[in-house]
Amino acid sequence: MATTEARSKRGRPPIREAKSQRVLVRVTPEQLQALRTIAAAHGMTVSALVRTRALDTKGLPAPVPAINQSTYILLGRLLNTFNQLTRALYRGRLPLSEAGMLEELLAQLRLARDALIGQGRNRQ
Repeated sequence: MATTEARSKRGRPPIREAKSQRVLVRVTPEQLQALRTIAAAHGMTVSALVRTRALDTKGLPAPVPAINQSTYILLGRLLNTFNQLTRALYRGRLPLSEAGMLEELLAQLRLARDALIGQGRNRQ
């Protein structure tokens, strides 16, 4: 006959933190197959793969501060005005001598806008 101590070690170990909540995500059949392939290659379930990748914040870009967001919006409006001035230049309602200044202004506005959201890309 088995002792009480031996019986307590049988069966499934207790779950530390039960996962009771579900998140439903729609994917295409191709995306589901890709998830299954990646999960299998890493020896995990699709759920574990998605949970691991979604909760890993190291690979995410830093949040954009509110002040940068409002400045980004303002720069967007300035770029719109710039585009209107450019249109006026090409339609002959603005002197051609202003074209170089407008190109430089556009380049600087785009750099500032990208820097605010952490893009750092160099547009031409």
